[in-house]
Amino acid sequence: CDGLPIQSHVSGDDLLVRMDIEASQNLNDVAVAVMLQNLRGVRLVTSWTKEAGFHVDLRAGLQTIICRFREVRFRPGHQFSASLWMAGPDVIDSVENVQSFQVVASEEDQHFSLSADQGPVLCHHSWSMAVST
Repeated sequence: CDGLPIQSHVSGDDLLVRMDIEASQNLNDVAVAVMLQNLRGVRLVTSWTKEAGFHVDLRAGLQTIICRFREVRFRPGHQFSASLWMAGPDVIDSVENVQSFQVVASEEDQHFSLSADQGPVLCHHSWSMAVST
């Protein structure tokens, strides 16, 4: 990761969200969340430091926090955006649609439909015929 904003995400790759946070004072026990949503605002994936057991204390000044979503398989052809949220006892900051990106097919996902009518999330799955007795 070179730290530059992405314009596209390859389905199945890790997706890193890098947040540069400048605090005007020390803030202890801060909760940070990242939401990935479609362009209609439907949240598809969230990560919250409290749920992950990742303790965040911010010191006055600039620091960087990185959230890694592993093997994100969104359907190629769809667009998504990331939103950020941060709170102590009260909400400190909330920024919607910080970055949007187009999903492109990986070699593994090239056979999937690009139709917007199809669901945006890809999961490993299989089909079989039930044997009649």
